[in-house]
Amino acid sequence: MRAEIEEATGMDIQERETRYQEIDKLEEESVKNMEEVLLEILPEAFAVVKETARRFKENDELRVKATDMDRDLATQRPDEIRIEGDQAVWNTTWVAGGSKRSNGTWCTTMCS
Repeated sequence: MRAEIEEATGMDIQERETRYQEIDKLEEESVKNMEEVLLEILPEAFAVVKETARRFKENDELRVKATDMDRDLATQRPDEIRIEGDQAVWNTTWVAGGSKRSNGTWCTTMCS
């Protein structure tokens, strides 16, 4: 709709303003719908993140069925992930610039 407004040469300022107001109304409605969906899935999303964090804390590595993305990442980050057969093995002791101490607590690269 924005492109249509910009490309229209004979459209007067009032018509442009009316169309931009329609766009604003649609965007506001879209944001409201997204917020409703996000609030609806929030408990499940939180549970997934919590379970993932627990697994990372309790395991030195995670094994999952390897995807193409896992295979690509394994070539780029061999310290973090390796491929064994059809499985991707994720090293949970090194994550995103930090490391996990032996007691299960996390430390950034600046920790002593």
